[in-house]
Amino acid sequence: MSNIKHSKYKNTYLLYEFLIRQTTTDIINGTTLADSSAFKLIKEHFSKGILKKELKVYNTLLKESVITEDDKSAGDFLLNEICDFHNSLNQNLLNRAKYNLVKEIKRKYQLESLVNTRIPEYKDSATVYLFLEANRKKDFLSKTKFRKPILETLSKRKLVESKQIADIFEGYDSDEIKLAYHILVKRFNTIVENKLNENQKKFIKDFIYQTTDESEWVNNHVVSIKKSLTESAKRLTSKTDNEKILKLKINEVTTNLQMLEKKKIYSDSDYEKILLYYQLLEELK
Repeated sequence: MSNIKHSKYKNTYLLYEFLIRQTTTDIINGTTLADSSAFKLIKEHFSKGILKKELKVYNTLLKESVITEDDKSAGDFLLNEICDFHNSLNQNLLNRAKYNLVKEIKRKYQLESLVNTRIPEYKDSATVYLFLEANRKKDFLSKTKFRKPILETLSKRKLVESKQIADIFEGYDSDEIKLAYHILVKRFNTIVENKLNENQKKFIKDFIYQTTDESEWVNNHVVSIKKSLTESAKRLTSKTDNEKILKLKINEVTTNLQMLEKKKIYSDSDYEKILLYYQLLEELK
């Protein structure tokens, strides 16, 4: 088995997603869409040509759901078709296109900062990259290894972000619609930001931008909350009914935090709890 390694600089899906997010940042910082260097790169490199063709491969494997109980062979058929299509692409032309894109990104932005942006589909897109590389190199053992998680992804029911496009978006292409979605999310975060305390803001920023393993950065927040709660509990004398209630609440939260410490995968309800715990700390000041 050859040593195939993932490269975010050669992963077409990630390069596209990095640029989408950078375009959003440009606009939030006052740059118009027409003047955003990131959006110009998207239009230049992904509106047509070989990168657009490879991006379609990623989007098909990451965002479509084709496997049903009635037809489990659909996934295998799709992967075979994808392999044939990807093999038909001129690899020298594809590599040159990626090289030129990264070269242009370096001229406009700090590359390391841009490619460290948090992408929810990072792991799945890396698996697709490794699968395509194994197929290209005819590494059949690696190809089989990466085939399974892709089939699992294809069997999952994909979340539909929007079933209808509002009239305001009519006439815009898919890149501009996707960009508008990210801007709306950013504006929503700006609206709620004033209602959050500093610790809550820090947690949300970590959620959006943190590139380390999720269990690591979430656990850092959990440990910090536990430490602060322990210090707050020491200050309570339990002489009043209010202090007695607060102590009971702290004990309950501490128990829940101990359970969170043992987790490796977190749900939305876990994130909500952490935000609530930070609110409790604010009340204890």
